[in-house]
Amino acid sequence: MLAQLGLLQFESTALGPHEIRHATAADYAEKDVVGALKPAEFVGPGDDEITLVCCLPGPEMVDRGLGSVALLDQMRLSGVPYIFVRGDGTSFGWRRITKCEAKHRRPDGDMIGRVVDFEITLKRTPRPGAASALAFLYSLLS
Repeated sequence: MLAQLGLLQFESTALGPHEIRHATAADYAEKDVVGALKPAEFVGPGDDEITLVCCLPGPEMVDRGLGSVALLDQMRLSGVPYIFVRGDGTSFGWRRITKCEAKHRRPDGDMIGRVVDFEITLKRTPRPGAASALAFLYSLLS
């Protein structure tokens, strides 16, 4: 297992990322000052995003992987945050899926690519409350 988002595992075969980008930022409050540069006050950590870049090469991988891509999009639509853990056990905290993007290359007669590239962007979010946990359980049942 390369990583896990909630209950979905990313493996080195069908649904494995070949590139992982982790971008972090810091937030500053700036105030206008006459005749000088704006002083900036650090107010805390900014956005923390992880992007998983994956590829489903070949028709046999596409057939197995498209269901997982659709599942990721359903997870995005649920709005529920999930724990993201790297394969070595390192936790990257609660993440919500903010973006799913798929690119089909060399499409066949059904407009399904023989190679499918996709990216998932995960943004760090606070630990969900009890209401979010109930929403998550409901999303599993529906």
